[in-house]
Amino acid sequence: SCDADWITLVPAEDQSYIDISLSENLTNAARTAYIIFSGVTTETFVVTQNAANLTSATNTLEYSQAGGTYLLKINSEVSWSANTSYDWIDVSAISGHAGESEITISTSTNWDSKSRTGSVGFYIGEDIFTSVVIKQDGVRLSTVNELSFRALGESKTAAVEANVSWRILSKPNWVSVTPDAAEGSSMISISTENNADATNRTGIIKLGREGLSQTAEISVAQAGKYFS
Repeated sequence: SCDADWITLVPAEDQSYIDISLSENLTNAARTAYIIFSGVTTETFVVTQNAANLTSATNTLEYSQAGGTYLLKINSEVSWSANTSYDWIDVSAISGHAGESEITISTSTNWDSKSRTGSVGFYIGEDIFTSVVIKQDGVRLSTVNELSFRALGESKTAAVEANVSWRILSKPNWVSVTPDAAEGSSMISISTENNADATNRTGIIKLGREGLSQTAEISVAQAGKYFS
């Protein structure tokens, strides 16, 4: 006899043997039960069933700011399901069968300046067996903080580090910037006109993108004419 509902005992017609069948263990822990054979003597057998096994090819996926799609392999001994609570993560299959499966995990574009982290959980029954961490870069847009120019006017270069397209949103009218827009990182040339005034002048060059809150600014200062 056995009181475990996951064990089935089927005696042979002649009672010469007994078939012992176990149902799938859909928990993340091993389980143990006892089978008692009564006759002239009583014997007890211990039956232990391991927890089901589920693994993924990697535990972390990293995405660029633009988003993308990865193909992930899942190996499981039993049927499984997948779930994520993050609305910027999409999973192509929410369930699979025993054996090797392939699913795609996609992320949408991240328009925030901060990177973000989420996860996809893989379940057997009600228990989570493993999870894949999803990391995605945020918007990157930066350049030099300030540049100084002589009164006669001159040109200087500056590096713009970016993972999005950008353009010059505003600048002083005595400053020119080339190029005034680019896709990703670029070198720009900043030129100033001759300052015929004895007074120093300053201004801000603002780089950004329409609809994007993050901007980069370069403070520009130009000396005034010196008269002796």
